[in-house]
Amino acid sequence: MSESRGEEREEEEEEKKRRRGEEEEEEEEEKREKMKKRRRRGGEEKKRRRRGEEEEEEEEKRRREEKKRRKRGERRGEEEEEEEERSLGRESHRSKM
Repeated sequence: MSESRGEEREEEEEEKKRRRGEEEEEEEEEKREKMKKRRRRGGEEKKRRRRGEEEEEEEEKRRREEKKRRKRGERRGEEEEEEEERSLGRESHRSKM
C-alpha cells in the first residue's frame, strides 16, 4: 500500500508541475499578445500624430500663402492708387495749362 501511495503522490506532484508549466506558458503567451497590441496601438498613434502634424503643416502653409497673397494685393492696390494719383495729377496739371 505504501508503494501505491508513494506512486500516487509522485503522479500528483508531476501533474501539479505540468499544470504550473502550462499556466506559465499561457501567461507568457498573454504577455506576448499584449505587447503586440501595444505595438500596434503605438504604430497607429504615430500615424495619427503624423497625419495631424501634416495637416497642421499644410494649414500653416495655406496661412502663409494667404498672407503673401494679401500683401501682394495690398501692394497692387497701392500701386494702382499711386498710378491713379499720377494720372489725376497729370490731368489737373494739363487742365491748368
